[in-house]
Amino acid sequence: MSECRETDEDIQIEMDDNGLQTPRCETRWSQQLSGLPPKLLQRLMPFQLEGVEFALSKNGRCMIADEMGLGKTVQAIAVACAYRKEWPLLVVVPSSLKYPWIEELERWIPELQPGDINLVENKSHTMGISSSKVTVLGYGLLTTDARPLVEALNRQRFAVVVVDESHYLKSRNAARTKILAPLIQSTKRAILLTGTPALGRPEEDGTPLSSSFTPLDIKLTNWDELPEAFSRRRENRIQVQRFVQDWSGLAAMKQKLLQRSGRLFHSPTLGLQQLAAAQRPHSSTRRYLGKDDVAEASLSKAQQEGGSVRLVTKEAFFTKRKSLASEKPPAPESAVSESCETMEDQPPSESGFLQAVDSDGVPLCLSCQQHCSTTGGAWDTRFCSHKCQDEFQLRSSQTYMRSRVLETEKGVCQQCGLQAHELFLKVRDAPPDRRKEMLESTWLAQMSLKQLNVMIRAPVEGDFWQVDHIRPVYSGGGQCSLENLQTLCPVCHKARTAQQAKERSQEKKSVAASKVASDISRFFFRK
Repeated sequence: MSECRETDEDIQIEMDDNGLQTPRCETRWSQQLSGLPPKLLQRLMPFQLEGVEFALSKNGRCMIADEMGLGKTVQAIAVACAYRKEWPLLVVVPSSLKYPWIEELERWIPELQPGDINLVENKSHTMGISSSKVTVLGYGLLTTDARPLVEALNRQRFAVVVVDESHYLKSRNAARTKILAPLIQSTKRAILLTGTPALGRPEEDGTPLSSSFTPLDIKLTNWDELPEAFSRRRENRIQVQRFVQDWSGLAAMKQKLLQRSGRLFHSPTLGLQQLAAAQRPHSSTRRYLGKDDVAEASLSKAQQEGGSVRLVTKEAFFTKRKSLASEKPPAPESAVSESCETMEDQPPSESGFLQAVDSDGVPLCLSCQQHCSTTGGAWDTRFCSHKCQDEFQLRSSQTYMRSRVLETEKGVCQQCGLQAHELFLKVRDAPPDRRKEMLESTWLAQMSLKQLNVMIRAPVEGDFWQVDHIRPVYSGGGQCSLENLQTLCPVCHKARTAQQAKERSQEKKSVAASKVASDISRFFFRK
């Protein structure tokens, strides 16, 4: 029988497999751990449980520095969950890990609904911070011009903060460090995650660094920043060069897809092929997903499940929000459930979506038709995850689609490389008498005088860059995901549209010719 120290542990009696009573040691943090969701508590391995207990022993202010692959994320989620009564929670991560983090939070903390987690998409997207339990934020938004975002973060007074890849804060002069450091210092609980902390230059003493290597961030010239094994051994150096060259040859959208996947891969090209193979086949000649499409899919699924459909309504979430001063109070939620037979002949409401409900009354996701959570109002149970909500909005809203493409490609034309969005901001903010000169010195100078005059008089974002379908809508590329979208300036967009029109014309001529062509094979004979 093992002894239990009485300082930090209590003795409890439990039954073993043979029905005998045996003592076991229970730490003083067991009560906090017992409050974790059962699925999360069972998932923690002994060394991870030890890490969580260590964090609790430090009152939730610690650094978890396990090596990559040992489960730092799940440990941080467990610690944050132990203090969930103190939330709101802020999670700061590299931009490529925003969605994987949201999925992990939803997976291990089932009580979180999609509406409880606010993903900050851009620097002006601050409306949801004050009303959400969890805010997820990418490092890329923490810049010197993000004052409204920083003010919103400070006003929220987060009680718990998780900072993933905290070695991003190694430079004391970086904007993200200056923004995050005071916030971390003032919060009650702060969990920092990093790979292998090490000390760098003397001026960086005391800040977390990572000696691990992230291929996505490598340049071909900064070999001194890599582990010695990569810079010393010629064969490793060649492998890294090949990887970076392959990566650099990908469009920004492809890079973003690989980063968001969270997968490990030896070749970016092969990684994209694996992602494509894992995706559901999709083809549509309609540009956007409409309410009629959603209603049709919901009715069909409800009939298959022997269930019903319901109408969920609320203030439209696709439209840009007005200022608080002019914003009207939101329409009340409703969840009207009707049988499939009674709803089939009724057109979908202009202000809501028809959602399938199975025979047990469980709502089915508007995007993937899988089961949603049953807790929360009708509007909060439209989707089974943030991933499905993002996919749905991407396929159904032009405004949301443009914002996501801008986030990924920064408004850079993928054909000519023009910094189109940056040019728009400069022209918009310039005095009217200077706009003409600015446009005439760019690639856009070849546009018609009528178009240029419009851009000079009243510059709008849509005149400077377009979102284009790589696989055209008429070929089945409509209602697509990000991988089929690209940024084009108006000049390149016009050229591509003309080329597609030519291809469609030739295709129609070929189809028409095939219908009237004679079969001359009957005139052939064997000798």
